Amino acid sequence: FPTRRSSDLFSKIDRISTKEFRPANEKYVKACHNIFGYEISTLAKGNGKQAVYFIQNLEHISITEMGDGLPNILGLVTDLCIAEDRIFIIEEIENGIHPTRLHLLIQMIEQIASEESAQVIATTHAPLALAFLDEESREHAIYCYRDRDTALSEAAILMEIPHIVEALEVDTLDRLLATGWMEHAT
Repeated sequence: FPTRRSSDLFSKIDRISTKEFRPANEKYVKACHNIFGYEISTLAKGNGKQAVYFIQNLEHISITEMGDGLPNILGLVTDLCIAEDRIFIIEEIENGIHPTRLHLLIQMIEQIASEESAQVIATTHAPLALAFLDEESREHAIYCYRDRDTALSEAAILMEIPHIVEALEVDTLDRLLATGWMEHAT
């Protein structure tokens, strides 16, 4: 049985997957193909609709059979496609998406943030997510850490961490985080 949350998602997908819902529909179709490799649409089922990937004709796979990550990322993608003048807070952006698709989601978020006057605040513990940030996103990124002396949480603008520019000349941002360089530099 679909939950209220999944039926809300199915309704969003039903609306955004119709060609009349432009330009969000075009963004949605492009994002689905880009991030997932296929489009997710809806199918009337029982007393409602279900989000599905159509294989051929009416042969389909329900997103509820595709794992927990897909509905979560799909919900984010649908919201991003209608993102004008909105604020998004995404906790642990890497959760629920295959590592080989993460860069595509981050590219979409960066594009939406620059074109749709949307603001995005995303957290991550994954060094890989940092590797995919474009230059503008790096300039706005904030690194949160625990101060070694006071044990208090602190925050620093990523590109203002002492010696980070020099460190990036010889290493990548994701490796600086993964190896603990940033932790020791703050």
